[in-house]
Amino acid sequence: MASIREKVVPIKKIDSHLHVWASPEENHASDGSSLREENDESCAFELSQRESCIEKLAKEYPYFPGQETTLIGSSDDLLKSMEEAGVDGALIVQPINYMFDHSYVTSVLQKHPDKFLGCFLADPSDGGNGIAKLEHLVTKEGYKAMRFNPYLWPPNEKMNNEIGRKLFAKAGELGIAVGFMCFKVQIEPYMIFFFQEKCVE
Repeated sequence: MASIREKVVPIKKIDSHLHVWASPEENHASDGSSLREENDESCAFELSQRESCIEKLAKEYPYFPGQETTLIGSSDDLLKSMEEAGVDGALIVQPINYMFDHSYVTSVLQKHPDKFLGCFLADPSDGGNGIAKLEHLVTKEGYKAMRFNPYLWPPNEKMNNEIGRKLFAKAGELGIAVGFMCFKVQIEPYMIFFFQEKCVE
């Protein structure tokens, strides 16, 4: 008879909310080609090499205008930090730096499927084909969650408008989680009713 000790499964440490973005320290582009100079495997680039790498990254994974950053946020750096902290995996949330272009995060998820799950940004913009994007990201690229960011909704529109309800319903149909960004705002009463309605539906 097996002892209780033998049946204990080690608890994994999972970070529930992280962002990544391409950095000059990134080693490879999405097609597997090197973003660094041939004999440079260190993060201590010469200035000219770093500038060359930044140019390549700008073409490979362009930031959304006004959302550029010089901070290091590559998946390589994240994996190193996770190893040092003893973290086994993480949910990567699409950063605002890329708005609705999920190509970088998708490349990271595909490169490290045993480490990361993905959460994409809901696209509520007029004519943004948000539902089609949702279906593609879930069924073709394997994302497991969607994020509602109230600052991305059209002016004077609330997250429980027509597109918000359709996005929420489609997420339920596909069986993915939905997260709501509450930074800098309080949950308004209308959102509580929205949650109640959708959970009943």
